[in-house]
Amino acid sequence: MEPLVYLEADRDSWLRAGELVAECSARGSQVGIADCLLAALAMRESAYIFTLDRNFERIPRLRFFRRQSP
Repeated sequence: MEPLVYLEADRDSWLRAGELVAECSARGSQVGIADCLLAALAMRESAYIFTLDRNFERIPRLRFFRRQSP
């Protein structure tokens, strides 16, 4: 785990996560607070999310790596 960067989930990150939950809900998508917190941290750091979880596709303006088909 040493090569991974630790990101602190501060108050602003939690508030942004709540906003993302509300924004997704308004669009008709239910996305959990944990996923939205990860998204908020990635957005704060201008980072990409690497995941196979398609729930992240429901979060607007989130950048993530797409797995290439073999």
